[in-house]
Amino acid sequence: MAIANNPFDLNTNTGNTLLTSATKAMSAPQATGYDAATSGASGYDASNAAAKGYTAGTAGLTKLTPQSNETVQGQLTGILAANSPLLQQARAASLAQMNQRGLVNSSMAIGAGQEAVIKQALPIASQDATTFANAAQLNTNLANQSAQFNTGQSNVGLQFTAGSENQAALANAGAQNQASQFTSAAQNQAALTNAANQNQAAQFTAGMQTDVSKQYSTALNSTVQNMMDQSMKIALANADSQTKVELQNIDATTRKDLAATEAAYKNQMQASQSANDIFQQVSKNIADLMANPDLDTANVTAAVNDQKAYLKNALAILSKTSGVSGLKELLSFT
Repeated sequence: MAIANNPFDLNTNTGNTLLTSATKAMSAPQATGYDAATSGASGYDASNAAAKGYTAGTAGLTKLTPQSNETVQGQLTGILAANSPLLQQARAASLAQMNQRGLVNSSMAIGAGQEAVIKQALPIASQDATTFANAAQLNTNLANQSAQFNTGQSNVGLQFTAGSENQAALANAGAQNQASQFTSAAQNQAALTNAANQNQAAQFTAGMQTDVSKQYSTALNSTVQNMMDQSMKIALANADSQTKVELQNIDATTRKDLAATEAAYKNQMQASQSANDIFQQVSKNIADLMANPDLDTANVTAAVNDQKAYLKNALAILSKTSGVSGLKELLSFT
């Protein structure tokens, strides 16, 4: 059925204006999302000052081992072996006494002589042994005292050196940690600033592109717009950032194509309820596909393209069979 004064006739000024508007709608930019930049915090490993100890020296003990000249036995043996004049005199006096008794050649005389010698030698041996023993004891005590003093002084020196080195290590580690902390804080601040700037730029760009896309999609009737808005609200509710970007791009392209189709075949849809029903049903199918949580973006894209191809063919057929002129040459789906 033909309609008088068809505003979609390309031979009229109105038709040319509509063609220009539809062409602009098809070239509208796609909605663009953005991924918020996150700044990775820079930490630092605190330096630990390794404590340095020291091995304390121990004083060697000097033991006193009695020598033969420090014992009465040793001294007595030496004195008797020397056969000094004093011992010879004592032996002679003893023999003289035994001779007076007529026992000079008897065993009693021999024993008496030995006894006289020992009596003379024993005090000497005892005194000499005591003298040597006291001297040895004194030397041993002095040696031990000297070793203990020297070891103590050496340990004090080692302790002072280790303490100084540990103090220096702590100071160096503290300075290094402070420098690392300052550097890390500066890096984190710079990263936060850069991330904030990137996010602001991405938000601004995405907002501008989405606003431009919306301007061209307003050609859609309010019923289709509401269906698409509702489906996008559902689709974006639980999507991650990457999926949101992809869904927004699919939505922008679909709105652009549907707006171009509606503009191109508005004459048919005004004249034919069937054409209008097909357009509304396909729009609803696309809205349902966009909101389907079981479909990934690749499957959504393929299914939406199928629906747009079906719409293109159905309206083209109705255009030919109804005798109403159309602008099917404007349809170009990607």
